[in-house]
Amino acid sequence: DNDGVDIFVLGSDSLRITNSSFSGNATESGGGIASYVPYLEVENCVFHHCDAEIAGGGAIYTSLGSDLTVRNCTFTENDVDEGDGSVFDLGGTTLVYNSIIWWNGNAQTSDFPYEDDPEDPFHGNLEDLVLSHCIYQDGWPGFNNLDVDPLFKDEPNSDLSLLVTSPAINAGLNEEVIVSEDIAGNPRIISGKVDLGAYEFEGISCQSEPILYVDIDANGEDDGSSW
Repeated sequence: DNDGVDIFVLGSDSLRITNSSFSGNATESGGGIASYVPYLEVENCVFHHCDAEIAGGGAIYTSLGSDLTVRNCTFTENDVDEGDGSVFDLGGTTLVYNSIIWWNGNAQTSDFPYEDDPEDPFHGNLEDLVLSHCIYQDGWPGFNNLDVDPLFKDEPNSDLSLLVTSPAINAGLNEEVIVSEDIAGNPRIISGKVDLGAYEFEGISCQSEPILYVDIDANGEDDGSSW
C-alpha cells in the first residue's frame, strides 16, 4: 500500500508480471501499473482499491501504442477521481482472458451496483479491446463473458478467493493458462478447467481430525479411549 504507482515501466521492449497483488495505491494515472513499454503481460494478479487521481487507469495505464494481455486477474473496488477508466486506460491492443472485473468505479458507493452516472471501467482504445471468458459487471460483448456476482469469500476483508457456489469456478479457458500456480501458490487448474480470477478454488476441505466410533453402552471415560 502506498501513495504512488506500484510499478512504473519504462525503457524495455516487454514486461511480464505474475502472481502479484496491488492494493491501496493512488497516483495521477495507473494506480497499480503504469506501462510505457510496447508489450505488457499481467497474469494471476489482484488489483484492489487502486486509484487514479487525474487521468484514467485506476488499476492499469498503458501509453499510446502499448499493448496489454491480461490473464486470470481480479479487479475490484478500483477507482478514478475524474472521468472514466476506473480499471483500464488503454493506449494499444488489449486482450483480457479468464478475469474478474467487478464492483469498480462508482460501484463501490452506497448506490449499488452503480450510480445514475457511473464511471466507465474502461477508457482509451476500446476498439482494440477483447474480453474472453471473463466476469464483467453489466456485461461486455465477447466470448463466454458473464454478468454475475463472482461471490468472493470475504471481499470487505480483502479475501478475494471464491466461494464454493461461485460462477467463476471452472468457467475459464485452459489455452490461456501460462502460469502453473495461482496467486496463493495452489495449482492453477484443479478440476480440469481453470477458474476465473487470480484464485483457483481449492475445493471443500476434508475432516482433519480422526473420527472415533464408540459403543454407547460402554463404560469408561466417554472419549473413545475405552469401550
